[in-house]
Amino acid sequence: MIGLKEKTISVKCPKCEKEFDATIYTNINATTENGLAKRLRDGSLFLQYCPHCSQKINMEYSFIYHQVEDHLLVHYCVSDEDLERAQKSLTQPSDEEKQMVNALMANDTMIRLVRSKAQLLEKVCIYDAGMDDRVIEIMKHMVAGSFLRDNPDKKISNICFNVYTQSGQEIEEGKKFLEIYCDNKKVAQAEVTEELYRKVFDEFISAMPPLRADHNIMVTPGWAKGVIDLKNAKTNLAD
Repeated sequence: MIGLKEKTISVKCPKCEKEFDATIYTNINATTENGLAKRLRDGSLFLQYCPHCSQKINMEYSFIYHQVEDHLLVHYCVSDEDLERAQKSLTQPSDEEKQMVNALMANDTMIRLVRSKAQLLEKVCIYDAGMDDRVIEIMKHMVAGSFLRDNPDKKISNICFNVYTQSGQEIEEGKKFLEIYCDNKKVAQAEVTEELYRKVFDEFISAMPPLRADHNIMVTPGWAKGVIDLKNAKTNLAD
């Protein structure tokens, strides 16, 4: 699953069509490679410039981001095929992979598979904020439902978790929000208060075991909907 830490690949420039060698990183340890981790967060890690014509190229490839001391590992899979391989490596590891998977589970490492860089960075942001991404995903589902009830003519394109890193005139540093986008434009936001976060955690997550490498490790809108539907079904049966 982890593979090589870095490797050189041949890249064909989309502008001048000439080839050049580029270094990519398939396993980033945020503890020992803090410079790479910072470049990942600002997006510069994925930029290459053609040495022949200076064309800027945004590289797309699968990689692993690992905050070892925080027991967090997020695997970005650039394709469905890579996603299937990563899932199999975790749930049905080969003899060669078993030692690594067992070590991750023994350390209670939170493992997530994602299909976009934005999802990876959001997972890291949620974790750095001291929150559980399962709670945030359930809150997104609830916020989306409330927004659409009030705005039936709108179509949500995305909901993102964000932490404000500097104080503004109206927003204090460190406040957390779910930002709602329609047609890729921010149209509303809902504050993630400690009270609301705790309420959702107690209602949905507190009785759940942690997601482990050998179980479901994709916390997505579909996952959140499944959890909410299951809870509602149990409540209806009890009634």
